[in-house]
Amino acid sequence: MLEFGFYAVEWEGQRWKDLVQKLMEEEKLRKAPERMGMITLVRKLRRREKLPESILVLNFDRAMYDVFWFNGGEGNEKAAQKAVEKVVREFRRVFAHERGSLLSQPTIILIVFGSLESTADGWWAGYRHPRTKQVQRLFMVSQLVPTPLEPKEILSGHLGCYGRF
Repeated sequence: MLEFGFYAVEWEGQRWKDLVQKLMEEEKLRKAPERMGMITLVRKLRRREKLPESILVLNFDRAMYDVFWFNGGEGNEKAAQKAVEKVVREFRRVFAHERGSLLSQPTIILIVFGSLESTADGWWAGYRHPRTKQVQRLFMVSQLVPTPLEPKEILSGHLGCYGRF
């Protein structure tokens, strides 16, 4: 069983059903997670709504990739990166502010990224373009999750990172 907290996992977003199936087969989850976007998760936290036992956050990497490109992309990479960081830090602020709510509810939050890379500086989240397979680094996961991160085997032979609430 996975512990309660935040998990960042690299997986092809279009194949999320395979991820859920493998998590269930390896008995990492009791039941299939509820799928939701990051905005829905934040809305539920702010309204202090009851969260499901496990949540699968999809397409956050795609949304941040769009922020990157709408703010200059590779043509103005510094400005684009700063725009992404600003958005990500706002989500982190909400998670930190609602920490009490998260602690009171035993929830597993799995955030799927097209690319997750461990470096000397920490964990980088990125978007992997479905056709070209090119990766765009977007932000450090530590800018999103308000707790220290540690490597964790999420599936057999599949490493991700984990942060407690």
